[in-house]
Amino acid sequence: MLHSHLLCGPEQGGKSEYIKEISAAGAKTWGANKEEYTFYADQTDPEQVIDILQNGALFSDWKLLRYLNAHSITQKQQVQVMKKYLEHPAPTSLLILETEAYGIDKSLEEALGKEAKKTFWELSIDQAEQWVRRYFRQQKLEIEEDALNTLIELVGNDTQALKTECARLALFYPEGSCITGEVIEQYIAHSRQEDVFTLFASLVE
Repeated sequence: MLHSHLLCGPEQGGKSEYIKEISAAGAKTWGANKEEYTFYADQTDPEQVIDILQNGALFSDWKLLRYLNAHSITQKQQVQVMKKYLEHPAPTSLLILETEAYGIDKSLEEALGKEAKKTFWELSIDQAEQWVRRYFRQQKLEIEEDALNTLIELVGNDTQALKTECARLALFYPEGSCITGEVIEQYIAHSRQEDVFTLFASLVE
């Protein structure tokens, strides 16, 4: 089993599902009792992360650590420290390097090995629409074409964000219902948080 993984690309939903698989593999190997951590590479140095990975746990069987914005590991010292760990990882820890970019420092990728890198590409509009239709079909719901277009326009084509909004809609409607454009406007468009950009657009209008 790989002890270190590199997940690249902007598609967060796919990453989340893959992380569940990694976690399940760890639980199968070491047991369900784990410690889980999340850090950002532009806020926490590799030395601190590696200390956590290498130190023994008193109350858990193993550790899973997500290290986000891994493309920020660029300083020579940081790269050397992380590379050394990747070549000799802790025996009961799983490290997941994550980035929305399509790669990180080349020497780190080499230390990880090709099998550790997985890229999650941004979904096309067609793929996002297929995902939404499939989701509602599994919930025994239908969605009108204009409602589907509005949903993608408002939420985007990341499956994690789509799943959040679609799950909200599915809670409100019984099996056999049809999601309309009016429903999308009511439950998504009107509940979106305003920011300086949306407020500026409204003021201009």
